[in-house]
Amino acid sequence: MPDTYTALVGMNYPTATESSKRVEPGEQVSDLPPQSIPWLFADGLIAAVGAPAPQVPSPGPVEPTAAVVPQPEVVTPPAPEAPAEPPTPTPAPAEPVSPEVTP
Repeated sequence: MPDTYTALVGMNYPTATESSKRVEPGEQVSDLPPQSIPWLFADGLIAAVGAPAPQVPSPGPVEPTAAVVPQPEVVTPPAPEAPAEPPTPTPAPAEPVSPEVTP
């Protein structure tokens, strides 16, 4: 197997000098633990440098299944209006005042 690989996913792994090293997809690495290379390669997590990138098949258009049940639209009623202020009482008409007659 080659000594340098291209990471196809982001991963953390221990090296001889570091307890944890981070590699991002597309980065080349040459310090992977030798015992991990076979399963990383078999699981499609790394590729040999220069190897063509794996083609991921497109799932195509997604068709709704019978299990998808449309949900009714939730309608929120308008908030009630504030109560109108009570009408102010109309004062009673004043009674005519008759002049006092003094004898």
